[in-house]
Amino acid sequence: AIRSSLYKDVVEKGYFTQNPSSVRFRYAMIAVLIAIFGVSLTVASFSDLALPTADAAVFLGGLRGLGLSLLVLSVVLAVVGAKAMPQRTALGHQLYRHIKGYEIFIDNVEKYRQQFFERQNIFMDVLPYAIIFGATKKLASAMKEMEFQINQPSWYTGAGAFSVVNFANSLSSFSSSLNSAVSSGSGGGGSTGGGAGGGGGSGW
Repeated sequence: AIRSSLYKDVVEKGYFTQNPSSVRFRYAMIAVLIAIFGVSLTVASFSDLALPTADAAVFLGGLRGLGLSLLVLSVVLAVVGAKAMPQRTALGHQLYRHIKGYEIFIDNVEKYRQQFFERQNIFMDVLPYAIIFGATKKLASAMKEMEFQINQPSWYTGAGAFSVVNFANSLSSFSSSLNSAVSSGSGGGGSTGGGAGGGGGSGW
């Protein structure tokens, strides 16, 4: 699977200490076991077999509290812990900071218009990252507002006049289709299809 290959690759390149998928699965299993134990204690605390004495009531109350606490712990571990547990290396943290900085740059592209006008083809350099960050339409709209001239790429063919907004919309639609195909998992023999239409005659 594509996702498994990506996880393997980030470990081999030294961005993570362990495979993120394996770490999350491990902590998810721990959370499940804790939840099962918590449910068992909670159910046992309501047992009708217990002797109706003051000591028994205190004991069962403590048992019930422990069971409910374990259930809460399992939820926290599954929802929060499993996502946070995959540890990045120093190199991974450095790369993450660079990526977040680039995301801020794209998200506030209007503030950096000078850089766009000083470099040729900067739109095409930035575009792949905008697709990853889901900011394709915002980037294209900013380019249009700044009246930034963008030439049609040689590998892109549209039925009508080239429009940077329609071009970006086409790539965004294609990216969404690809992400859906990857996220849905895949068995053998599956195919990844991604049609994209941006309106105004632009397409693949």
